[in-house]
Amino acid sequence: MGPSIAKGRDELYVQMTGWRDRIVKHGCALAGYSQGALIISEAWEYDIKPANGRAHWAYPHVRKAVTWGNPMREKGKVWPDAGARPSPPEHQGVTAALMKDTPAWWRHYAHVADLYCDVPSDESGENRTAIWQMIRDGNMVSGPDSLLRQLLELGGFVKDADQISEVTGMFKAMVDALTFFGRQTAPHVNYSTAEAIDYLRAP
Repeated sequence: MGPSIAKGRDELYVQMTGWRDRIVKHGCALAGYSQGALIISEAWEYDIKPANGRAHWAYPHVRKAVTWGNPMREKGKVWPDAGARPSPPEHQGVTAALMKDTPAWWRHYAHVADLYCDVPSDESGENRTAIWQMIRDGNMVSGPDSLLRQLLELGGFVKDADQISEVTGMFKAMVDALTFFGRQTAPHVNYSTAEAIDYLRAP
């Protein structure tokens, strides 16, 4: 998934550069679902927001953004939609690198039980992030929440972990994943777009 996200960011940069005059004159909005949400979130965090970002020129011209099922959703940032119950605000996206200081005009739509954007801050959340690293980058071995570290903690090789908590967290992550895919990923695919469309259309 990582290479395709990078290609998506590159393509977004090409399109924004091609429409630069129009964006500077009229402003623009960003919208993305699932992997598309990752692309616009990474573009914002790494290409647009930083002063040295390759698309920083667009920073004052991005007026609105919406995402559905965003793995980079910052904790506390969630908007309801008619598709399902919203994720609790104390939950967050599954990535280790979440959005930071999400602007007030950026709306994250996130559902309860959507494994990509409804992640609790507990051991099961750490395990989901470890599994996500494999999906995102094929990374099983590096980082404090890597799958390798989780397995070492479970095996007693890392002595500073609470073994009972680790086993409980890993088990809960597996149950959540089985439940999620057993529903054909329903919490990730039943988003309503009406609320976002109304928001984007509003002056």
